[in-house]
Amino acid sequence: MVRARLCAIMGLCLMLQAASTEAREVEFFIENRLGMDSNIFRRAEGASPSPAKSGFYELSPRISVRDEQDALTYDVRYQPTYEHFFATDGQADGADVSGLDHSARGDFRWQPSQRTTVSGDGSFYRNRRLRQNFRDVGPVPDAAIDSSDNERIQRGRGSVNFSHSMSPRFSAQTSYSYDNMDFNRREFSDSESHTASIGMNYAVSPKTTFGLTGSARFRESRASVGDVLLTEFRSRTRTIDLSFTVSHQFSERVELSISVGPSFINTEDEQSNIPTNPNPDTSDLVQYSADQSIFAVVSGVYRWKNGNAKVGYTRSEAGGGGGTSAASIVDDISVNLYHRLDRDWTVRLGGGWNNRSSVSSNAFFGLDTRVERVYVRGSIERRLTPRVALIASARWSNQTADQFRFLPRFDRTTESAITSGYLSLRYTFEPRIF
Repeated sequence: MVRARLCAIMGLCLMLQAASTEAREVEFFIENRLGMDSNIFRRAEGASPSPAKSGFYELSPRISVRDEQDALTYDVRYQPTYEHFFATDGQADGADVSGLDHSARGDFRWQPSQRTTVSGDGSFYRNRRLRQNFRDVGPVPDAAIDSSDNERIQRGRGSVNFSHSMSPRFSAQTSYSYDNMDFNRREFSDSESHTASIGMNYAVSPKTTFGLTGSARFRESRASVGDVLLTEFRSRTRTIDLSFTVSHQFSERVELSISVGPSFINTEDEQSNIPTNPNPDTSDLVQYSADQSIFAVVSGVYRWKNGNAKVGYTRSEAGGGGGTSAASIVDDISVNLYHRLDRDWTVRLGGGWNNRSSVSSNAFFGLDTRVERVYVRGSIERRLTPRVALIASARWSNQTADQFRFLPRFDRTTESAITSGYLSLRYTFEPRIF
């Protein structure tokens, strides 16, 4: 995790050092939230103790530094949030789960010539798993399969992209990305991945572009269970994706992009039994498996004068997360709508479906896992003055988790539902130019 922090800090420093001294802007706002959460521990229905609801108060400032007018443009944001829960049903002490979350993100784009572009981004999160969304700074790490309490997740991510146009119609690009997820509890699998890709695009017309991309990803996960006899699971996954892309602009308002292709996944699982005595005698079990799948990314945008609607579908390999150290196949569908009613009123609506299925492996005694989640959310914002805004937001989600194996027989299904909402007052200070 230290490596993830150093990469994020170095990337942000390079962006700021290389920037021009002109047109840089600092923006600061502070936001107060008062709300209610129906399941603060994310417990399953029927669990003991049962799901606990609570009110909460949040204090969340954010500072942004950006430059959008030079050859090198960047936007760096940091947002800590203090969240205090106060119990409403007598089942929980709010002090046990209250605390401080951190989130930081940076994006940059450098165009040294008309044909060449270098871009990238980096982010670091240290959040409790209680939170489902974390502002517009970025999403919380993938939700765990198991119920959670006052646990924390750290996640560091970063990517660098390089593209070059050989002609008005033909261009090539390459990229590298890094992702590190760290759970506090040892029985939840930590995950680290490196991904490299190379591709090319050809514009057959001003509105239609075809592309071909190949990528390789190496992911390593690790988790441990047990007290007297500690069992450690290690999973190494190598994934090769080949995708064909077509994007078309039907009009100034409508765009559609589709990427699809085969995905080849090879997993190596290691299981070690490590006694917790002074003279450990370890025993190792290694198994190999191979899977094929279909990789796909579909995105569509419809724009109008005061807003837009976006629809997306993604199918890809991802980290296991939660109580499994294996890799997973994730299907995700999302729909988001943004509309500005007038200069003072803004409405946002969204919803989605997500399904995570583990790749066949020996991880955690051969358990296969599947987690399905559906959610809807909405918010309305009223600008009271040029600096003050009032925001009301609500969200509902339902998650079903299945764990099963054939021999020895094991089958368990858990379901958890969450309803939350808040009322927020935000004050934005006058931006400073330096």
